[in-house]
Amino acid sequence: MYQNIEQQLSVEIANAPGEIARISDLLSSNSVNANAMSVADGVYRGYFRFLTDQVEEAKSVLISNGLEVECERVISVKLDDQKGQVAKITSALARANINIDYFYASVDRSDSATRLIMKVENVVLATSVLDEISDVPVGPPELSLA
Repeated sequence: MYQNIEQQLSVEIANAPGEIARISDLLSSNSVNANAMSVADGVYRGYFRFLTDQVEEAKSVLISNGLEVECERVISVKLDDQKGQVAKITSALARANINIDYFYASVDRSDSATRLIMKVENVVLATSVLDEISDVPVGPPELSLA
């Protein structure tokens, strides 16, 4: 398991046809690549959340197109796609009394690596807990919240 603190960008969008396409098109047409993304819905509004190696460029594009962008630190965990991995992580965080606000993950195929993105209430404590259950320590918080 390898974990790293990354900066996630979130944009509030209307829960309506074309909104996801609009954000995706803005990023794509400005050569911004999303490395991970999630869209969560609500009755009237939703959230388009994503990670990118081009944080400042993405923020600039979205803001210049009239969108409000929220930046948050999240933990990105790369782990093997094996049974019990999510249970191990979430149980360790629960024992440390750390709330997981949400997470999203994907795997390309069975037996390949999985990337789990977690938004937790205490990133520093959570990375410490993950260090305790991992052979590989957490990466440095390279990204600012500016």
